[in-house]
Amino acid sequence: MSDARKAILAAIRGNLGRGPVEPVSARALEERLRGSPGAPRPALAGEPLERFRERALRAAASLEAVDGREAIPAAVAACLEQREQARRLVCGTDPWLTGLDWAGRDIELREGTAEADDRVGLSRADLAVAETGSVVLLAGPGNPTRINFLPELHIVVVEAERVVDGLEEVWTELRRRGLPRAVNFVTGPSRTADIEQTLQLGAHGPRHLHLILVGG
Repeated sequence: MSDARKAILAAIRGNLGRGPVEPVSARALEERLRGSPGAPRPALAGEPLERFRERALRAAASLEAVDGREAIPAAVAACLEQREQARRLVCGTDPWLTGLDWAGRDIELREGTAEADDRVGLSRADLAVAETGSVVLLAGPGNPTRINFLPELHIVVVEAERVVDGLEEVWTELRRRGLPRAVNFVTGPSRTADIEQTLQLGAHGPRHLHLILVGG
């Protein structure tokens, strides 16, 4: 427990006229929390990977599966050609992505965060959620948050082993690692139906979300 949290809880106990929690009570509380069954969850049919594919497509994302990491540049090149985009994209500093053979596919890769004139962004998902078809992107140099929102086309690489069943598994994993400054859940392209209930894509972020599933 952090010092700030201890100070806040101590102030609350003081205002309630209570002293420090006795060691026996503290241990009982910890055991109760560890043994909590958690909230009810819906029954989900099918394999997580297949469910992730189905939910991602339902959310208006496009998806392509490749066998391994080395096939990512070819998949990105095909996506750029299909979307009639120039072979230029911005990516964070994650060497797992930047170390690939982009020049071999005649793709210009710029490392850093997105700027207003960047049309295509590339990210690597930290996790993905089978229940919702969402990808989870953690803020940091490897995945700058602006890439999630500024480019018109957002390409996200998802490794099959990073797909988890539900949101509960995401938060369990992030608490184990240590929470980052920001956690972004991206489910399909940006959209709104605020104006006359007409669906518009790209309202607050990318117009297109393309997922490359590695090993799936």
